[in-house]
Amino acid sequence: MNLKSWSYYIQLRAYDESGNVKEDSALYIVGLPITDDVLKAVEMECYAQNYIPQEFAIAYGKAYAIGTDIDIKNLSDYNLNAYDKATDLYIFNENVNFHEGLEQVFRILLEQSFKDFEPSKIEPVIDVGIPPIETLREVFDSVVKHFLPPM
Repeated sequence: MNLKSWSYYIQLRAYDESGNVKEDSALYIVGLPITDDVLKAVEMECYAQNYIPQEFAIAYGKAYAIGTDIDIKNLSDYNLNAYDKATDLYIFNENVNFHEGLEQVFRILLEQSFKDFEPSKIEPVIDVGIPPIETLREVFDSVVKHFLPPM
């Protein structure tokens, strides 16, 4: 099977009541199996052999791996299968879709990196290398509400 990939740099910035700032990030890699159905859905199918538009990675892609300096505990809590020392990546279980994988990336950053920091505000950093802002915000907003104290 032919496979394409998209990589995203996911970064969060948190602020506490005193104005202190903490940031952490992870590389999120999405694999996109190139099937006949995907090729046919891409305008100019011949072009699809070399490049698949980002919206196809979001619609059809599967979470492949996370690269982070965080020592992730309890891999199964995050739909992760294993840590690959050769690539320094945490590998997702099979068939985790794009949105589910992105949720896990946010959870890892929030639960593992910010666990000793009491943020009053957390936001994703908007920069080059992120998923579309609407997708990023939608997934982030669904996850972060479980980590901030109610207003």
